[in-house]
Amino acid sequence: MLVCECGATRASAGLRTMACVKCGRAMHAPLAPAEPRPGIGLVALGVLVGQLACVVVIGLAAVAMISTGEASGATLAVAGGATFGVLAGMFAYRGSTVALLVVAVIVATIAGGLLSEVGALGALPRAQSVVDPDLVGKLIAGVAALAAVLCASAIPQARRYAAWHDEQIERVVRSRS
Repeated sequence: MLVCECGATRASAGLRTMACVKCGRAMHAPLAPAEPRPGIGLVALGVLVGQLACVVVIGLAAVAMISTGEASGATLAVAGGATFGVLAGMFAYRGSTVALLVVAVIVATIAGGLLSEVGALGALPRAQSVVDPDLVGKLIAGVAALAAVLCASAIPQARRYAAWHDEQIERVVRSRS
């Protein structure tokens, strides 16, 4: 018995693949029931918080470049690293342990850099009139540190999800060949 993605079934007549009468797609043998997908809640939360911290740092770097009228190498490096953290987060959602570690390292670096450079945000001209720049820096550092801890603790969950995902792909390939 062959099945189609549209739901149609047809006797195989000794063939491994044949065209569906309803939609014309290739029909195949029915797949074995899949294992339920493992949860990725901790991975998603860690990466989301990490990406938000990186986006805030990108915004602060842009404000610093606009307010000073120049783009120093350090500011560009910070913005580039934070951008890389956002992009690595996209791959971490798919269970990539390496990308998850990259996000964790980048946000831990952001946290450490902001905590070691107390007063760095005070150079921004308008930041002093709105809120205390040291408080903003500590808040961003705290969020980044939380993201680093969440990403590090989500590594086993990401590994389980990646193994499940690879097994699902392998299962489909085995059934179609």
